[in-house]
Amino acid sequence: MSRLRELQARLGPGSRLAEPLARYTSIRAGGQADLFLQARTSEQLVDAVEEAEALGVPWRIIGGASNLLIADAGVEGLVIKAATGGVEIDRDGDPPRVHAAAGCILAAVAKQTALAGFAGLEWAVNVPGTVGASVVNNSGAFGSSTAEHLEHADVYAPGGEVVRMTGEELELAYRTSRLKRGE
Repeated sequence: MSRLRELQARLGPGSRLAEPLARYTSIRAGGQADLFLQARTSEQLVDAVEEAEALGVPWRIIGGASNLLIADAGVEGLVIKAATGGVEIDRDGDPPRVHAAAGCILAAVAKQTALAGFAGLEWAVNVPGTVGASVVNNSGAFGSSTAEHLEHADVYAPGGEVVRMTGEELELAYRTSRLKRGE
């Protein structure tokens, strides 16, 4: 059995071979993924990465794909779309805190916090990407950015464990981070 078919069997019925990626990007262009999975939970996302690593299949994670250009030739290996949801607003903290999963759309998180009566994320109401991409890229608009509002991010590295990192530890700078630089 090929490694891709073995990985598909391990990932279950939600994974699809030869999935066109154009439908997942904002510009609606590009080729297909050898194998595709839309991860609905953080656990599913981590499990997919672990299974791909175990079989030696290259993998990539995409978020909202709002600024992603995919080659017509497609993407080799597994493409995982982070579609993890879940926003919690901790009103009891001082200051109140927002907990959001990597696959949450940042603009939706900003709108939810504003509707809950909290200020601070107004700059993000028109940012099209996900929370995870916002951390990786230090997204920003209107004179503010992720770095100014991030208390910490839970970061997973294949074969490792989840590590809680502050914005300072992530070295968030203008449109970059240690994550983006592959560090």
